Amino acid sequence: MSKGNVHFTVGAFAATVKTIIKCVQEFNSKQVDNPDLKFDWSNCILRCTKSYIIGGFGACLPDKLEPSKIYGPNHRQFAHSITMVIGLNYINFKMKHSDVPPLFKECLDDLVIGYNSHLILDGFTPKSLPLLGIK
Repeated sequence: MSKGNVHFTVGAFAATVKTIIKCVQEFNSKQVDNPDLKFDWSNCILRCTKSYIIGGFGACLPDKLEPSKIYGPNHRQFAHSITMVIGLNYINFKMKHSDVPPLFKECLDDLVIGYNSHLILDGFTPKSLPLLGIK
């Protein structure tokens, strides 16, 4: 199992990269109508900071829900399962196509990216991930 700081770092990095890409895409789409528009660095840095924190938190969440101190070395159950990945990504997809505020959508996206990064890292370990999380 990877250490928690590795999970946090990878989740935070992945969510931040997603936000940088989104900031650039939004700028490019706005610049088509207004060629003199300047890139809003302060907004992008603020959004990246939010993504860094929430993505890192999301990456640590599976081990907070199923800590190895309580469940032992074979602690990977439902919160570490492929079923959980599918469920979280389905919820995230549904939220993106709903009327919830854009900030909430972006925060949920960061959380899910962090969570997914944790499970991707754990999936490459010898114990891998359970399908359903049932022993």
